[in-house]
Amino acid sequence: MQELNLRDLKSRVNIHRIVGYGKKTVDNTTVLMKIERLRSQIHRLENVLEEPLHQIREMENTLQIRIREETTYREKSRVVNGERKLSEDDMRMFQGIQKEISSLRRQIRNIRKADAKLFTSLKKKGRVRKNH
Repeated sequence: MQELNLRDLKSRVNIHRIVGYGKKTVDNTTVLMKIERLRSQIHRLENVLEEPLHQIREMENTLQIRIREETTYREKSRVVNGERKLSEDDMRMFQGIQKEISSLRRQIRNIRKADAKLFTSLKKKGRVRKNH
């Protein structure tokens, strides 16, 4: 009963709230300058790598479509004794899609390899999507 009375009193005068201990945002100019410098470096790298990045994006879009197609053939098939079973036509299509996926991945890797230092720098700054 005493605790209930004390709780009621505290709630009426807001004793349970401590004033002055809230978080305050403070501008850290050093960090803000570093962030701005990184943004400008990223922007510069993206401008230099504009064409290769565009090519990679197009290839990745095609790659996603082919992976979805491959998935439909995987779902159609059965695996018996470690071997995938499909009709002859479906197996040809499935293998063709797999070859195209491998080819697209190789092309993306080669594009990145041509400007490896720039792509590594851009990746460290957190802007390049990872390979599939």
